Amino acid sequence: MTYEPDGAVVSRGELLAALAAVGLKTWAHQLHRWRDNGIFPSARLQSMGPKGMQALYPPVAVPQAAVIRQVLQLRRSLDDAGWVLWLFRFPQPSTAWVRALLRYELEEQERLLRLEYERQRSGPATDFTGVSAGDHRLPGIVRPLLKVLSQQEGELTVVLRMLAETELGLADDLEGRSGYEWGLFKDAIFAVFPVENVSDGLYRTLRLLLPVESAVPRADSIRRYLERMSPEAVKAGIVSFARWGSVPRVLEALRASGDQTLVQCRDTCLDEWRRLCAALRYPSAAILGRALFLQYLAQWHAGRRES
Repeated sequence: MTYEPDGAVVSRGELLAALAAVGLKTWAHQLHRWRDNGIFPSARLQSMGPKGMQALYPPVAVPQAAVIRQVLQLRRSLDDAGWVLWLFRFPQPSTAWVRALLRYELEEQERLLRLEYERQRSGPATDFTGVSAGDHRLPGIVRPLLKVLSQQEGELTVVLRMLAETELGLADDLEGRSGYEWGLFKDAIFAVFPVENVSDGLYRTLRLLLPVESAVPRADSIRRYLERMSPEAVKAGIVSFARWGSVPRVLEALRASGDQTLVQCRDTCLDEWRRLCAALRYPSAAILGRALFLQYLAQWHAGRRES
C-alpha cells in the first residue's frame, strides 16, 4: 500500500473515532470486509511492545471509509461503493477491479437481454424491468414507459420489443419497423419527460437524438427540440445507436480498452457529467452511473466522442 511521504498515519482507533464523530459509526470487522473486497487499504501492523500490535492506515483511509459508509447507507452494495471511490480517484479500488465489475455486469446484462428477447419473440412482451445486473435495468427506460403504456397492451409489446432490439444491436430489425411503429416509439419515450425524471438510459437515448452543436442543452431546449422531431429522425438516431452503442458493442469496447483508456474516459466523462448536472439542474451530488459511463466508453472507442 502507499503511505504519505512524511509517513503520516492514523491508527484504527483514530479512524473509527473520526467516522463516529460525523455520525458514521463503523466497526473494525467492516474495515476488514471492505479490504477483502478490494475497496479499502490494508492496515500496516506496528508493534506496541507488551501492549500488542497497532493497525495503522494512511490518512486517506478516513475520507475513503466515510464515502463507503455513505454509499452503503443508500445502496447497501460494495460494488456501488467501489464504483464511487474509483470515480473520486481514491487509491482503491484498482482500475482492474472496476474492469472486472463492468465486464461481469455487461455479460450478465447481455445474457438476460437475450433470454428476455427470445421470450418476447415467442409470446407477449414481458416486463423485465425488475431483472437487473448491477445498476443496469433492462433496458433503463422501460419502467417509466410501463406507466404510460400499461393500459395499451399491443402498443406496449411493440415498444418493448423495439427497446430490446436497440439494446441488443439488432439494427436490421429496427430498420424494418414501420413508420407507425416509430411514431409510437417516439410518443411513448417522450411521454416520460420532463428531464428531472430522466434516468441514465433515457438521457443516453435523448443525447443521441440531439444535434452535435447542442453540446449540453438546457432542459427546456431539449424538450422543444424533441417535440419537433419526426419519427424518421428518431429512427435514424436509434438505429445509429444500435449499431455502435448496444450492449454487445459496449462489451466489445470494454474488452478492447486498456486501463489507461478507462481512466482517460472516466476523467473526460466526469467533466461532461458535471456540466450536464448543472445544465439540467441535477443535485450536485448526482453520481455518474456505470451504464452511462460505458456509453461514453463505446463512443470513445468508436471515435465518436463529441468535443
